[in-house]
Amino acid sequence: MTREPVVSVSHLTALDASPEDFLAAAAAAGFNGVGLRIIPPSHTPDRWPVYNDANRIKALRRRADDLGMRVFEAESFMALPVLDLDVMKRGFAAAAELGVSVVVAAGADPDEARRVDGYATLAEMAAPYGIVIGMEFMAFRPMATLQDAMRTWRQVGRPNARLLIDALHLDRSGGTPADVAAIDPAAIGYIHLCDAPAQRQNGMDLATEARVGRLYPGEGALPLHDMFDVLPVDVPVSLEAPVGGLDHLPVAERLRRAGERTLGFFAERRGRVSA
Repeated sequence: MTREPVVSVSHLTALDASPEDFLAAAAAAGFNGVGLRIIPPSHTPDRWPVYNDANRIKALRRRADDLGMRVFEAESFMALPVLDLDVMKRGFAAAAELGVSVVVAAGADPDEARRVDGYATLAEMAAPYGIVIGMEFMAFRPMATLQDAMRTWRQVGRPNARLLIDALHLDRSGGTPADVAAIDPAAIGYIHLCDAPAQRQNGMDLATEARVGRLYPGEGALPLHDMFDVLPVDVPVSLEAPVGGLDHLPVAERLRRAGERTLGFFAERRGRVSA
């Protein structure tokens, strides 16, 4: 079986765009869903602090509705050593106003027991809104591997806490499609799709590569078809593909290319299955 082409695109694909401009460019590119960064992490404090601006959140929802767009995901709700519960509370309220289904929550706490408690707290805060916590492992974070994330997930034990598997982070942390096939499908919440070269560029660390060194699907060497072969056919997918070599282009052009390559990838999948 094949799935319908991915229709959501995450904000990191063109994070220099304001949420308003990102929505418009994504709609013009043929996507009908987006992920928006509404709580800025410490390394990008200006992008984008909209969670505490009620008027802006309402205007964004109206803009999305007018464009026929869905705000699928919101970030960043990281599992930090110390959670700012007031910020998280306002963040979840904003996400709910936007109609968000999932929030991105990287495992940034090095203490596993405390990380489990942090995720459990986030899940409990999200539950009244019907929002799922996307527990994201990253090779440069304390929760670095699929195995780390599965161990944490089992301990969290909340029905609205599930794994977010990013194709780049899976590969760079040593994971494979076979590893994905071996885990409980119920653990998988959704997928961040991108491509990348087989090896990191010289001098580029893991964090930098994740933020500017990705490629659009089909342009690199990640085993994307093998990964989708073992995933549930209906798993939600959001493209997250910041391509540093294209950052000189207008946002609309980057997202146009992103949509074209992503739809092409899923068309190729349909052809592979039907051949």
